[in-house]
Amino acid sequence: MDNLFKVLGRFFTRDVFYIFSGLCIQMALAYNWTVKWPDISVPAGSVGNAIFSLGMAYILGFTAKEIFGFARITVESHYWEPGWGALWLYRRHQRPARRWKQPVHFNYWNASESLATMEESVRSRYDRINNLVHVCSTVGTALIISGIVCCIKLYCKLVSDKPSQEAAEAGKDIIIVYVVYIAITILGIMLIAMSRFQAVRRLDFLSYVIKREQRDNG
Repeated sequence: MDNLFKVLGRFFTRDVFYIFSGLCIQMALAYNWTVKWPDISVPAGSVGNAIFSLGMAYILGFTAKEIFGFARITVESHYWEPGWGALWLYRRHQRPARRWKQPVHFNYWNASESLATMEESVRSRYDRINNLVHVCSTVGTALIISGIVCCIKLYCKLVSDKPSQEAAEAGKDIIIVYVVYIAITILGIMLIAMSRFQAVRRLDFLSYVIKREQRDNG
C-alpha cells in the first residue's frame, strides 16, 4: 500500500505536469493547424482514443522539457553554476539579502543520503522545492512553445490574407489575440525564470544538508 501511495504521489507531483504540458502543445497545434494523427482504428470519444491522446501528451511534454534542458534553458542538474538572473532573484527573495556562495566539493549522492536520514520536515521542504523546479520548468516550456506556435500562425495568416475592409475592421480583434498569445509566452518565460530561481534554492538547500551532516558528525 505504501508503494502504491508513492507511485500515486509521484504521478500527481511530476507525471501529471508532463501530460498537462503535452496537452497544451497539442491544443496549440490542433487549433492553428490541421493535425492528422495516425489512424489507429479507435472511435472518436472512446477510452482508447483518450488513452492514446494522453500518452502522446506525456511523450510530447517530456520531450519538450528535455529539449529545453539540453539547450540549458531549464535546469535539470542538481549542481550547476547559476547565472546573474537566477542569483538576482535569489538575493531578492532572501530577507535579509546575503551573498551567494557556490558550494565546493558538492556530491549530490552524499547529500541525498544525508537528507534521507533527517527528519520529515527537512525532507518535505526539499521535496517542495524540487517539485517547484519541475512544475515551473515543465509548464513554462509548454506555454512558451504554445505561445510561439500561435503567434507564428497568426502572423502567417495576416501575411497571406489580402487587404480588405473586413480585415481592417477585424484589426482590433487581431491585436487583442496577439496580446493574449504574447502574454502566454511571457508567462512561460516567467515560469522558466522561477524554475531557475528554485534550482538555486535547491542547490543551496542541499549544501545546507551537507554542512549540517558534517557538523553533526564532527
